[in-house]
Amino acid sequence: MSTHDVFFYENIVRLVVTELRGRETQKVMSERLGCRYNQWHKWESGQKNLMWNDLRKIASLLNLKLDEPMQRISDSDVSIGQSGGLFIKKIIQKYGGFNSVEALKKLGVSKATLNRLMSSKKDVEVAFVFKCLGELSSTLPFFISYFVKDFKNSSIREAVYKMNRQVHLEGDFPWLSTIEAYIETSDYKTRKFHSDKELAGELGLSISDIKSGLKLLLENQTIVQVGDKYKLNLKRVDMETNIEDSARFAAFWTRVCAERYNTIDGVPQSRRGWSSRVFPVSNEGFEEIERARTEFINKMSKILSEDRSRKKDKVQIFILHLFDQHEFKNLFITKKNTQN
Repeated sequence: MSTHDVFFYENIVRLVVTELRGRETQKVMSERLGCRYNQWHKWESGQKNLMWNDLRKIASLLNLKLDEPMQRISDSDVSIGQSGGLFIKKIIQKYGGFNSVEALKKLGVSKATLNRLMSSKKDVEVAFVFKCLGELSSTLPFFISYFVKDFKNSSIREAVYKMNRQVHLEGDFPWLSTIEAYIETSDYKTRKFHSDKELAGELGLSISDIKSGLKLLLENQTIVQVGDKYKLNLKRVDMETNIEDSARFAAFWTRVCAERYNTIDGVPQSRRGWSSRVFPVSNEGFEEIERARTEFINKMSKILSEDRSRKKDKVQIFILHLFDQHEFKNLFITKKNTQN
């Protein structure tokens, strides 16, 4: 069952349009877009749904840089200039699985309808794009932050806060992700009853950690209780949309890696690994590495998407750090580490 009905997302779109207008009149904004004088009023009042092609025109008029959040959300080179159906397809592929029954239930559409939306170049409603982001992932607040920074409507502001809270939760308690992953494994699914003790033993956590972790995950609707067991909600947390939480998440698992092998860089003594390297690189090499990184991430996303239909047997943690000199040259690394 969907967390929110379609009206919730239509309402968010209306509020976004209102915020984008600012102090201008609805008539002036309509004229600036080259539309009928009452077009903007219809979008704000809900008499007419904002379509992706309308959003494209608004983005161009107001110089909204929407390519960046679209690409970070989808791990692809999509842009606002392309069809909304293509963006939906990328969202589904990354967060919902191409033929996921659960995704269809969340979105409230049939498989045929969803395939038609993704494959067609016909216009799509922005509210449905928002629903894909809101129901299948935690990225909707990140996306709309490129339109507006805050909502005046308190109920919507509270809903957006809750969506953001799920990302913060993963940053605050990175080990929660192991609980989420483990309840998707065949070992857990084939058990007749849930056992905090058995779960703690499998993950190396205390029973109190398991109890408090499950409580947090339930409160944030990351998991749901079905009978005596738990089930992962379809919504996926994307840490990449919040750099602070992502950094804390990565730092936690990097420390675990270092403790695991008891070596400085977390790589075992056999050197079978590639945890960290600093190296000079040519412009050509830099571009080749960027292409390889993009291809690798896309391949990982594809593998994980295709893996949805297979039974899960393991829990894996993957951490990758890659940044270049323009990102750290002003951080005064030595000075900071000396002070610490």
